Amino acid sequence: MTLAFVAKAALLAAFIGYLGYAAVCARPRFLSWPMFTRITFTRFQLSNGADGEPIDHWRHLVTFDSYHDIGTVDEFLGYLRDVHGIYAEGIVTYVDTDGVHALEVCDGELDL
Repeated sequence: MTLAFVAKAALLAAFIGYLGYAAVCARPRFLSWPMFTRITFTRFQLSNGADGEPIDHWRHLVTFDSYHDIGTVDEFLGYLRDVHGIYAEGIVTYVDTDGVHALEVCDGELDL
């Protein structure tokens, strides 16, 4: 075995050890276990309550926000109301580890 091989093996073992620590012991961040266990998906099927036109939510999404829970979906609807004057109506489908949730939107607010 050469010195280069031993160095590569040690570096690989250190990296695998770090990944194990990051996955189990560390706070949620890049490459941690919670990063992969809290997978969510949100689908917006909304229309403008005033004229019935479909809302292209991609035009209004704040790009740094992620809509990963019901609270942030409600904040997005508030953003549409307060900033754009759009009182959305329709269905928001929210999928998380608990299953699929169809949330009704009436007059720009979630009907929970």
